[in-house]
Parts: sequence; C-alpha cells; structure tokens
Amino acid sequence: MDLPTYTPAQLHQYLAHIEYPSDPPAVPIDGSLPPAAAAAAQLALLTALARHHLARVPFESLALHYSPQRHISLDPAALFQKVVSAGRGRGGYCMEVNGLFGTVLRSLGFARVAAAAARVDLGAGFRAWGHMVNLVTLPDGARYLVDVGFGSRTPHAPLRLRDDGRPEVLAGRWRLERTRLREHSDPGPRAWVLSTRAEKGDGEAAGWTARYAVSEEEWFPEDFAMVNLFVSTAPQSYFVQTVMVVKALLNEDRTRVVGEMILHKDYVKRKLGRSSSDDGAEDAGETEEMLERMETEAQRVRALEKYFGIVLTPAEQAAITGLPSEIRGGRKEFMA
Repeated sequence: MDLPTYTPAQLHQYLAHIEYPSDPPAVPIDGSLPPAAAAAAQLALLTALARHHLARVPFESLALHYSPQRHISLDPAALFQKVVSAGRGRGGYCMEVNGLFGTVLRSLGFARVAAAAARVDLGAGFRAWGHMVNLVTLPDGARYLVDVGFGSRTPHAPLRLRDDGRPEVLAGRWRLERTRLREHSDPGPRAWVLSTRAEKGDGEAAGWTARYAVSEEEWFPEDFAMVNLFVSTAPQSYFVQTVMVVKALLNEDRTRVVGEMILHKDYVKRKLGRSSSDDGAEDAGETEEMLERMETEAQRVRALEKYFGIVLTPAEQAAITGLPSEIRGGRKEFMA
C-alpha cells in the first residue's frame, strides 16, 4: 500500500517549523553506506528529529474543546495544515502528531515506517486499542519504537525492540520489553510494554509502572479511523473530558530534553529533570513548579498564549461554552 508523503517544499517548511538545524538533514539515507553505518546515521537523525518535534509540536486536545466542529482529521494534508502551515503553535493527540511524524519520516526516505497500535493501562489494566506509535526498521534490521505523542510520559528518544530478551532502558525513566500481559490467555510473550518510573520524594527512583502495550502488527489508516472516532467523540474519552497541552523543554543548545510544560484542566506546571540526550545520558532529579491556577476561561486562554504560544480566535474561545471541560468560575469574556 502506498501511503501519502510530503513534498520537498513541505519538508523544508516542517523542518523550519521544528527549528531543525539542517535542511535537508545531512544524513545519507539512500543506501550509499554499509548497513551498520547507515543505521547509525539514521538513528542519530531519528533521535534529533523526535527531540525537535517534541519541543515545537505540543501534545494537546484543544480541537475537542475550542472548536465549533470538534472534529479530528487524520488526513496527512489536514495534519500538515493544522500543525505546520497554519503557524499557530498547534499539535494534537497521539494519532495526529505520530501520524504527521510518520509521514515526515517516509518522506525523508526512511524505508520501513509502520504505524502500530497500543493498549493503554490507566491503572485498571490494559483495555481497548487507543494509542498510536511508529515502528521504524533501520538498514541493519534493528527496530525502534518512536513515539512523539504520549503527553508528559512521552519517551524523549527512540527505544529499540530488543530480540535478546533484555529490556531496553532509556535515561532510567523508560523501559521497553517484550512480555505477556496479565490479560492474555496465551502464556507466551506477545506485546512490547512501555513502562515508566519517576522519583519518590526522597530522590530515589520508584518502581516501574506499565503505561502501554504495543502490537507489532502494522495498522492501516482505516484502522486508526475507527479508533479516532471513539477517542474524539465518546463522552468517556479522556480527551473529550480534558483540556490539556504538553510540550517538551530543551536545554540551551537544543541537544537534550530537560522537562515539560504542562497545562492540565485548570493549572499550568513546569516539570524538570530525568532528561535524555543523543548519547543516552541521564540527569538525576525531578522538580515540579506550579506556575498558575486558572479560575476562568479567559485566564486559561491567556495561559495558552503565555506558556505555549497558542492564540485562540474568539469563535474558538466561545466553542467551549456549556461543555463539561469549561472552567465555569468567574465572568465569561472572549479575547479578541
């Protein structure tokens, strides 16, 4: 199946949008290198692209709250318009931002990029399919999970799917391993489980918590269209219920993710620590700073612009009126 790709002009525009330092990426991906060397070059490019993407394309649910239509399109052209061409600082949830990123990778020449589905564990066990990731196979046959759309728990770099039975650990914070889910009737390992761990209050690492389980089966756009319909419309969907924005923060030379800026419902906080860089280095320590509590919709609209550079039109601001996610305190005022 031939999947859509972006034009060279669109790639130029995307790379400028994520502030990638080279255009086009100065890495040969056309088979001119031996497999091992080509794989190393592609992995370095993949890691850098993901990092810059995370810092410029937020994980957010705004279209389900601040939009008269409240419609989520997964069409690559529509995603490019929303995230890149419109120039409004917007992103989307997993199927939007990972769908866009997968199309970018195919357009750059990565030969094997497969969209895959995951079951998310919100604390009550693994349930229905509800998350998208990309699985990228490099010239030496190594496979990597690439996810740029899992909120504050998004891996900061690709994670290798290891076939030797050992888990892959990134920056002491993410772990990927092939294992059996407790919900499986088959005793054999059948899924790749991403787990995370944070720090306890005493600065020591807490235990691992499973977050999602990925199937290796490639999913087609039609498959995700069904999932997207539920996630974007069902009253019980987390994204339908919750206004949220998460964007990565980089260090000064943009070689390392050092934290996240998070808007969740009625607060904004900055989380720093447990970062990762191209060489897999780890920074110890996590800190959280509460930046603002919002009591009115006008305050939340101002916070979106102040902390994320997202400016909503008056029509978009008005669209949340009457929804369960609306902040109902205070007087309504729409900002022109």
